[in-house]
Amino acid sequence: MKITRKQLRRLIAEALEVHRVEEELVGMDPHDAYGSGYLKGKEYHEDNDEIEIDIELKLTVDQIRRLLLREFKFTGQDFVDDLDLLGGGPPPEEESEDGGGGGGGRIHQLVRVNFDPGSEFNPAAYTKTPIDMTPGSPFSKMREIYNSFSNNTKNVLYQMFPGGIDPEDGYEDAEGNFIFDQDMVWEFRSAYTDLLNTMNAAVPDSMDYEYFVIYHPPYASYGGEDGADESKALDLYRSVTGYTPDDALLNEYEIIMHSASAMYG
Repeated sequence: MKITRKQLRRLIAEALEVHRVEEELVGMDPHDAYGSGYLKGKEYHEDNDEIEIDIELKLTVDQIRRLLLREFKFTGQDFVDDLDLLGGGPPPEEESEDGGGGGGGRIHQLVRVNFDPGSEFNPAAYTKTPIDMTPGSPFSKMREIYNSFSNNTKNVLYQMFPGGIDPEDGYEDAEGNFIFDQDMVWEFRSAYTDLLNTMNAAVPDSMDYEYFVIYHPPYASYGGEDGADESKALDLYRSVTGYTPDDALLNEYEIIMHSASAMYG
């Protein structure tokens, strides 16, 4: 599949849900903009869908590719690796590793327990805990529920705005029953809580700690919001765990965990 620059810009606009808003929303602070302003602005745009959105974003080819991969994951479509991004040729092939590694389905959650100055990328400042991904495990349940959500539900959870879930969103199960997303998010939360409880050994009692993430959410990632420190973060992950994680699997894990955290508290 090949796409034009115009198609790519439209895809980015749709993925980021870029839309114009009526004047009364322009002066909103970020909190309101992501709350009441989000749905009102989206409704305004849908009522005025003839408006062309012109966005000016500075994205690297790698960032665009990651965005497209995420969108194809959300829609269930296959990503075709002859996609021509801005004339730059096909994306680089993923390196395959022998001997297990992340490619064998392994993921660990790193937990930072030492906050001394300069310890951010020091392996000794972290503990680790394996994430069970076998059928029936808490994360397996979270993945199953997450994959059943509508794109809108996935988006509002990622944006930490569960109140934006459309009460009509859901799916029909094999028996013909309609399963509502707004009901399933509580099972999603329950599975997330169960998963956190499996990490107790890695989380110190009565001490500060922080969950280590490389990609998601960008504003809290050790890879940096612009990805500048991704290689350092991956090196740290390798040092602590002893293997190179599967990039797609780690992305999926962090997206699902961040989305679930919107329901926690």
